Amino acid sequence: PEALLGELSNLPAKSLGVEVASPALPGKTFQAQVVALDNRLDRQTRTLRVRANFNNQEDLIRPGMSFNVRVAMKGQARLTVPEIAVQWDRSGAYVWLVREGHAHRENIQVVDRRNGLVFLQGEMKPGEQVVVEGVLRLQDGVPVQLIEDPL
Repeated sequence: PEALLGELSNLPAKSLGVEVASPALPGKTFQAQVVALDNRLDRQTRTLRVRANFNNQEDLIRPGMSFNVRVAMKGQARLTVPEIAVQWDRSGAYVWLVREGHAHRENIQVVDRRNGLVFLQGEMKPGEQVVVEGVLRLQDGVPVQLIEDPL
């Protein structure tokens, strides 16, 4: 997609890791090498065409077969919290953090959601404890009792 054009343009094409798989060959993947990037975006789809080659000496891949293609690119590092930790009010999204044994409200911006996790922006630091239960009784500065997860 167009959003990744800047990152793709700054990388040597051969440094991109590409993995190709076909639904017709479950469990079989092919490692491909990017050999060319198109010089313009498609006007209607706002995507860039990328050409990659892979070894097909076993003649398993035939013209017309469909593929799933994964390109390994470093994304921006984001903090994540369980979806249940995110609360909302008229000023937006927030989470409750535990700092020095007390509740602290931290306003956040939700960036993405995936598999029960919320990717966010905010003033949180990696490893900080987030409250997921009992949030309705919290206020800034209230002491928080941590309960071990039985799992």
